[in-house]
Amino acid sequence: IIAKSYRKDTTVTLTADDGIFNLQNNNVHLEKNVIAVTTEGTRLTSDSLDWEAKSQTVKTDDIVTIEKENFEATGKGGIGKPQLKQVELKMDVTVKVKPNTVINCEGPLEVDYDKDVAVFNGDVKVADVKGEIYADKITVYFEPKNRKIDRVNALGNVKIVRGNNFTFSKKAEYYALTSKVILTGEPRVELCPKGSEKNVSVRD
Repeated sequence: IIAKSYRKDTTVTLTADDGIFNLQNNNVHLEKNVIAVTTEGTRLTSDSLDWEAKSQTVKTDDIVTIEKENFEATGKGGIGKPQLKQVELKMDVTVKVKPNTVINCEGPLEVDYDKDVAVFNGDVKVADVKGEIYADKITVYFEPKNRKIDRVNALGNVKIVRGNNFTFSKKAEYYALTSKVILTGEPRVELCPKGSEKNVSVRD
């Protein structure tokens, strides 16, 4: 099965082994090896997919993987809005951002490729070679040119781990380029005996 959706700025191509086309509303149900690819480079894969012609959205209750450049997200259940520029993964989300960042959350995850932002909800963990960030909600901002992580805003029960050093706060802002962290809301820092955190500042 091959189907295409055309818009002025981009095109989505849908392929699958099996499918059903509804002649009354032009909706399409696809199954087995489902792949949706946009001319802008976004790729979605799943075992099944429903395409709603009127709203130009795709939906699935199965495991879905979304890839674009250095960003790969996998979760159970997903919605892709027009041309896959805005996507949402419902639960059990894992995101890999090259070269070495992994983000997990209970979900949902909301991604807006036009605004270069991803919002993670529910027991969020961000891990890379520098350490780990835990929070109830984390918003990640990407650099538009290279899609690398630019800034991370963490909200609710925030804990940051760097080796044997720990920080706790209600809110934290992390700047990837400088590795600077700003803690607000009852901040607390616990350092190992010989450790120091020159790039951590706290504000009441």
